[in-house]
Amino acid sequence: MKKGEKKIRIPNPHSRGDIHISLVKEILRQDGISRDEWEKV
Repeated sequence: MKKGEKKIRIPNPHSRGDIHISLVKEILRQDGISRDEWEKV
């Protein structure tokens, strides 16, 4: 995901299952991305 000049990499576990929602929320919180912004992507 890109926000302005900032790129955020969300891990892709492939064979290890889904990324836990708490990890995604923490990454987005630390980078100042709202839930609405995330859902628009």
